[in-house]
Amino acid sequence: MVQNGINGLQITRGQWHSGLTLDNHLSRAFLTEPVMASTFVSQLFNFQNNFASPIDYLTRGMGRTMELTNRQYRWPLMGDTEKAVRIVGRNGDTSTTPGIGGGLFQIVVEERLFESTDVLVFDDRGYRARVMRDPEQVGNGWLLTLKLTNPDAAYFIPASQLTNGCQVSKDYSTVSEFSDKGGSSYFATPFMMENHLTTLRKEYTVSRSVATDVMVMEMVDPTTKKSSKMWVNYQEWVHMGQWMREVERSYWYSNYSADANGVTSMKGQNSLPVYEGAGIREQIAPANIRYYTTLNERIIRDFLIDLTYNVSTEGNRKFVAFTGEYGMAEFDRAMRDSAQFFTLVDSKFVTGTGQELALGGQFTTYRGINGTEITLKHLPLYDNTIHNRKLHPTTGRPLESYRFTILDFGVNGGESNVVKCYKKDSEFVSWHIEGSCGPGGVKRGQSAASSLDGYSVHFLSEVGIMIKNPLSCGELICDAA
Repeated sequence: MVQNGINGLQITRGQWHSGLTLDNHLSRAFLTEPVMASTFVSQLFNFQNNFASPIDYLTRGMGRTMELTNRQYRWPLMGDTEKAVRIVGRNGDTSTTPGIGGGLFQIVVEERLFESTDVLVFDDRGYRARVMRDPEQVGNGWLLTLKLTNPDAAYFIPASQLTNGCQVSKDYSTVSEFSDKGGSSYFATPFMMENHLTTLRKEYTVSRSVATDVMVMEMVDPTTKKSSKMWVNYQEWVHMGQWMREVERSYWYSNYSADANGVTSMKGQNSLPVYEGAGIREQIAPANIRYYTTLNERIIRDFLIDLTYNVSTEGNRKFVAFTGEYGMAEFDRAMRDSAQFFTLVDSKFVTGTGQELALGGQFTTYRGINGTEITLKHLPLYDNTIHNRKLHPTTGRPLESYRFTILDFGVNGGESNVVKCYKKDSEFVSWHIEGSCGPGGVKRGQSAASSLDGYSVHFLSEVGIMIKNPLSCGELICDAA
């Protein structure tokens, strides 16, 4: 067995010997210590490109989890306590110089959010007006009588600022001496987000002849240099890898399957409903999905600034961007194009001395203005040519590989914005049904639960990913088709 390798993870094939104990078997580990084993496997597969599960590693592996007692779950999301209100008409006023000479003018807005004394600002902040009377209901809107705050008699507000679709918002309220009322207050109420867990299942069989094929996995702690070993059948390793990839795909791609009443028409063979929760991609707010043809630093900078408007006050404005190999290459190129206008100090991109120079390094983190920061995390799912068959017209590689899914992992109220959720005692359930043999070896004259010349292994998870504030997450998608 290899003790000192080129990295901290050793994977080798071996043979059964006296040192192999039943307690070191993966199946037994999941039966005796499922949480420990699940975390171990998550970390182990994260180090292997073929089985990498970055979202599971950044949630379960980092303690960002939530145990639920129900399949369906809800959480409140508070909207902004201030808002702009849309103008829906002018109540028949066709003046091209509204408000001139200090005169009153009227608009109709779609909500009763303002009262007399409130000073409103229009889309162009150069124009402000005070509400002079309490609003009156007109059809489905509310009539506001306004007077411009500018004392210039020749001053008026352009009619273009009052057209349907323009907006007004409140700056503050002004009153006279000995006033009998103050300005309006309004409150945003939380709205509920809802999702439900997805129940995933997989099974496989191990023949008696394959049951003795062995693999040794060893992980070395880079700090303590202590190793952790796990003995596992080769076939278990292969199917565990497939299982990890399937669960990972459900985290990203699954779609909410229930209707407005929480009912799904999808039925299993037992006629019971098959529920599928919304994955990461479906949870991201549609308004935060942008497209690019050629990525540059300005696109990244502006997008991060837009996302920070929706980050909680406790948030640290640091984002993680999941992308494929070509997305990472596009990001690096964009950063290099931008960096050519600056002087690089203590650059690590050129190494060596004399004539033995090497050019290398890659930009993987961007720090923008106002404390914004984005770090790339490779997502192998986006590179997979089997599942991503829409190709980039120039490179012939999957367009998904160029996608950036940007998540806010900030903390609010002591809880992470991105959390792995699971049903109590159902984060990962594993069991086996023995036939002629089991994980412990071949049976000799013992009873069996199955007539199979081998044994079967079953996996089940009831899990999902919850993004508490989807407004602080977004996607940059390559539009090159």
